Amino acid sequence: MSSVPKKDMKEMITQYEQQNSRRVSEDPWRCGFHLMPVVGWLNDPNGLCHFKGEYHIFFQYAPMFPSDSLKAWGHYSGKDLLHLQYEGAAILPDTAYDQDGAYSGTALVEDGKMYLFYTGNVKRDGDYDYILSGRESNTMLISSEDGINFSEKKCILDNGDYPPDYSCHIRDPKVWRENGRHYLALGGRTKKDKGTVLLYQSVKPGDFEYWELVNEITTEDTFGYMWECPDFFRLNGKMVLSVCPQGLEAEETRFQNVYQSGWFLPEGDIGGEYRLETFTEWDMGFDFYAPQTFVDDKGRTILIGWAGVPDAGFEEPTVERGWVHLLTVPRELTERNGKIYQWPVAELDQMRGEKRNVPEGVWTANPGGRFDWIIQNSKRADFEVWISEELKIAYSGGHVTMEFTGDMGAGRTVRKAECHNLNQMRILADSSILEVYINGGELVMTTRIFPKDMDYKVMLVVNCLVPDTINNSLWYLTP
Repeated sequence: MSSVPKKDMKEMITQYEQQNSRRVSEDPWRCGFHLMPVVGWLNDPNGLCHFKGEYHIFFQYAPMFPSDSLKAWGHYSGKDLLHLQYEGAAILPDTAYDQDGAYSGTALVEDGKMYLFYTGNVKRDGDYDYILSGRESNTMLISSEDGINFSEKKCILDNGDYPPDYSCHIRDPKVWRENGRHYLALGGRTKKDKGTVLLYQSVKPGDFEYWELVNEITTEDTFGYMWECPDFFRLNGKMVLSVCPQGLEAEETRFQNVYQSGWFLPEGDIGGEYRLETFTEWDMGFDFYAPQTFVDDKGRTILIGWAGVPDAGFEEPTVERGWVHLLTVPRELTERNGKIYQWPVAELDQMRGEKRNVPEGVWTANPGGRFDWIIQNSKRADFEVWISEELKIAYSGGHVTMEFTGDMGAGRTVRKAECHNLNQMRILADSSILEVYINGGELVMTTRIFPKDMDYKVMLVVNCLVPDTINNSLWYLTP
């Protein structure tokens, strides 16, 4: 539990931010259009919504990391996705129900209010493993009429409301409305180490305080020991379940990170008989986890992920500079023929400057490390993209490979994904992060990079003798 008294917590965080944010902002690895913590640690995106004309993006926030583990929610808001303002720490671990952390959750906008549901973490003093005993996982609710000021907290579910064959690891509520009823999903881990989603239904329509368990969602065979960050939403009329399984065994082109993030298209009725079949990973790169979706006022389903992975074992060289991690850009989701495509929201195109071509086989300067590079591969030729001589992104033999050859990856090595016909690659670079979108976002790979020179060069190498096989356009970006 944090040693900070409740009455001083908000003031202490604000003061710490004011004292340290200038030093953090001077780090050349800071990004221009990816959301970052002003200081300290960031992880899961939380409470994403569009409310009363503004976007709200909350996130898991440990401002004084690594000296203090206090875990709160940070908050950005703005009228568009390009101009977001930091609003400070929004939810603090300041009650007996969340004293060891205000953990992840989601937002529901209804009847002129924003409702935020999250997990309040409590670790009892004593000799516990905090898996089977010693931990309270409280599902919490607060509301707001303006998106800035919040009501008193209410605990709406606690350990006594969960099935008895479950461990203490139940968290990350997702709440949504479907067919006139409200549903609440929680990621869970059974005592036999099987990952599941617990599905609750509101006892009375419109009442968010009382819930009853209606189903347990999981695969027939064990697929990881824990499922985190569940998200149910619809695309093109189809129900999608997004989860983050922990405990999957790595394969050559799947499950290469320590923990995964991906989606199912459930068949049947999630409140009754259902079936989960194919699991598809959201992102095949080094740095992606805990995605969350929301629908904005334009009707777009937008996904944002944490550009990081817990327990990854990579070096994080920005820690010594006072901050660590960031969020991906907002990605619009579409569904076609059972596949989900991710693409940076159109607003990001407004940052583009003059368009230029990158000549093949020639190192091309890239001032500031911020660019949007689209490569069209009409003949499906093999090719390589080099970033600062230390990162190679290659298409060959039906695979895309992302490989670091030097220290720029800070412990990251190789990621490999199947791709039998690559006709387009888009690389979105922002100082210390690359997001790579392949074939219109059918495949995505995200990685952090830590170049010594921020004006790093790029090069395109085409392994094909046919002329005019590849065309490309690169724009420098100005946030």
